[in-house]
Amino acid sequence: MLFERCGVENIGHEATARVVCGGGLWAKMVARDTRGHPAWEQADHGLTDIREEEYKALIVPWGDPSFWFLNALLHGCWGQRPGETMSLSRLASNVRNTRFSVA
Repeated sequence: MLFERCGVENIGHEATARVVCGGGLWAKMVARDTRGHPAWEQADHGLTDIREEEYKALIVPWGDPSFWFLNALLHGCWGQRPGETMSLSRLASNVRNTRFSVA
């Protein structure tokens, strides 16, 4: 609906996610982010001893290679304004030259 309101047609999209194991880059990112949650709750005066123990238990699996999980869903959309044309080879070139990074 958003793209249609912008006058875009030939709308397409793709999404991807992977199943990955603990100990890898994705797992380290999740563990790092999870470690930050208690500090946010503490600053908000909402961290209890029970919640702190729960956070500690949540962090453990991310370092375990036998723990498998679905990483982040990456979603991309594209479209074309009426009257604009793009050859398939140019479109493929744009996609190949796009760099994605996860920090």
